[in-house]
Amino acid sequence: MTLQALSSVKPQRVQEAQQLLAQLAVSSPDSEGYNLENGLIRYRGKLWVGNNMAIQTKIIAGLHDSAIGGNSSINATYYRVKQHFLWTGLKQDVENYVKQCTTCHQAKHTLTHPAGLLNPLPIPSGVWQDLSMDYIDGLPKSEGYSTIMVVVDRLTKAAHFIAVKHPYTASTILPKPSWIPLFVCMVHDASPHNWKSWLPLAELRYNSTYHSTLGYSPFKALFGYEPNLGVSTTVPADTPTSVVALAETIKMGIRKT
Repeated sequence: MTLQALSSVKPQRVQEAQQLLAQLAVSSPDSEGYNLENGLIRYRGKLWVGNNMAIQTKIIAGLHDSAIGGNSSINATYYRVKQHFLWTGLKQDVENYVKQCTTCHQAKHTLTHPAGLLNPLPIPSGVWQDLSMDYIDGLPKSEGYSTIMVVVDRLTKAAHFIAVKHPYTASTILPKPSWIPLFVCMVHDASPHNWKSWLPLAELRYNSTYHSTLGYSPFKALFGYEPNLGVSTTVPADTPTSVVALAETIKMGIRKT
């Protein structure tokens, strides 16, 4: 039996990979949690990629550069990737990729905490009981709208993005928000008058992104499970495949989202 997932791995890892494959061909799953499924190695449900840098880069790109990835931060991208895939050095590879991302360098700005002591707010008693609100203004008109109202549930951090029409600027209501979704900035640059049609996807991107305070995404905090973002590593038994082909399929599928 030959496992296509092991093609192009580095020489020093070939012996280790072949040994793992031989063990799984005899007994799957093994005691460590690896199993062989339709010619692909999985570890506790995650697709084991091996040490193929080309495949790893395609996977990271698909979950970082796409609309649903929204050029997220290092941690957010890492948690998106590790939900479905596994390889040695995954976190470092994600960090290196994001640090070299041209779009991130051009669009992101440094966020710093304001000076002085912070007074913690009381913990909300329930979902959507205690809200915060910000406005993103200065956008070109899209279907007659030029402002986005952002409403956030303080308990779950879940947010709604709402296009609104205002005869005044947001700066007359609230100070300029310290954060603006990078997703909106990038869509603004690519198609400045179509941003309204992208708002639902921007909202899903935000709510499905790992939040360090929660330890998971706002979506999971609100509904109890992570959303289905169209990323699937399941392969029908009668469909021969390889990790190379699967990675490319996932990358193209996410970009079409």
